[in-house]
Amino acid sequence: MDSHAEGIKLVTLGQKKRQIALIAGLLAAVVALALLWSRIPWEWSTIDDPGFPLLLQDLTEQGSLAGLPISVFLEMLAIDLDWGLFRPSYWLYPLTYLLPVSWMHVLRLVMLVVAIAGPLVALRKQRSASWSTVIAAGALVVLASTALTRGLFFLSLQELSGAAFVGLGLMTSRRGVRTTMWLVAAWFKIPFAWLLIGHALVLWRSGAKKAAVVNGILGLGSLGVAAVFSLNGNYTTRYLRPTIWGNIDAIFNNIQQLFGVLGGLLMFGTLWWLLLSATRLRPSRTAIAVGIGFVGYTLHMSLWEMSGYYFGPILYLAGAFIALALTNPQLPIWPRIMVGWTSLWMIAVIPFGGSVLQGIETNQVIRDIRQCVQQYPDKTWMMTGQYLNVFTDEGALRIMQSAQLKDPEWTGTATYVPNATETNAADFDFVIVGPGVDPSTLGIGRTVCQGQLISIVEA
Repeated sequence: MDSHAEGIKLVTLGQKKRQIALIAGLLAAVVALALLWSRIPWEWSTIDDPGFPLLLQDLTEQGSLAGLPISVFLEMLAIDLDWGLFRPSYWLYPLTYLLPVSWMHVLRLVMLVVAIAGPLVALRKQRSASWSTVIAAGALVVLASTALTRGLFFLSLQELSGAAFVGLGLMTSRRGVRTTMWLVAAWFKIPFAWLLIGHALVLWRSGAKKAAVVNGILGLGSLGVAAVFSLNGNYTTRYLRPTIWGNIDAIFNNIQQLFGVLGGLLMFGTLWWLLLSATRLRPSRTAIAVGIGFVGYTLHMSLWEMSGYYFGPILYLAGAFIALALTNPQLPIWPRIMVGWTSLWMIAVIPFGGSVLQGIETNQVIRDIRQCVQQYPDKTWMMTGQYLNVFTDEGALRIMQSAQLKDPEWTGTATYVPNATETNAADFDFVIVGPGVDPSTLGIGRTVCQGQLISIVEA
């Protein structure tokens, strides 16, 4: 072997060692983050969550543990037939609530990591992107995943579950595996079926017509079955508008979400990086499939709802498309590249971190309420105030269920009252006062519990 060939071999070996060390370091960081995450004193959230452990308890008492998956599947199918939702992956998802609450939150953290990693792994493996490009793409995908972080705390949200399987599909270049992962995603949240349609179109264009037909049938078939479900559901029919003008109005109102703060930051960050790196977007086949999925998902949800966590997958797919379309700088000017990295990550971390911190604060608010009501097992509680998904009718129900999970003998009653001044607080034993309400205006008694953002006083 000549010296030149031996030198190339040594360089290649060194690159592989550096890649292995980097991957090992990233995995170690994820494990450390998961362990720290599990140490937070987690509570079940006030959207769905405590109802699932109670359901599992009831079904286990009625039958054997071995038959639990079938029982859960049939129970969830019956619920979704009534609601009008087609989401087969979700019909088995309640089984994850066999995990302790802390490890359920770890599972959701892993889902978010997988969702973020998916486009970056695809960019690196399938497009041979340089690390400078991957680092920039990472900031854009993190920014685009901001709304998905709601799923870290509200554990039942299908948006994050589906995005995790989208990420898994992006990590592989094997058609069958990608199709399977994206089908699972679509069966969590049906608009993800547009990814299968996008995949079908790309495969057909590349000559893989049999695989294209399979993806097309799965995508269109899932959308068709979902449409049949929705036309007969008590929940979904509330969103169906009888006239074409009503649907146009819904589309106009919902589509404005694309021009909000997060969408604007994503577009600014993309343009800023392209300017500093002197590159342009050049969509790969995978990027085109994701782009079609983004357009389809957006149009699909524009007829329903696009605010809050519903917007999460739309922004995520937009970020994944942009990341997969990035190209390497031909002659990187490192001062400009460093400025680009720093500014992109600042733009990404501030909203992403703010959303995570708000979720942790929400968990603490729920914990403060639950710990206090736990001390008085047979009392009545009025909840009044304004806080994200906590001070609601469902929030009151989930607080009761969480208390019952801790103590099956707990028999209290919590009721959400939107306007406390129109209700006689004396009808209750205690009042849970949240943000937006001054306890002194209610003419009630002494404070029995004080939390981070809530007060609980005698009525």
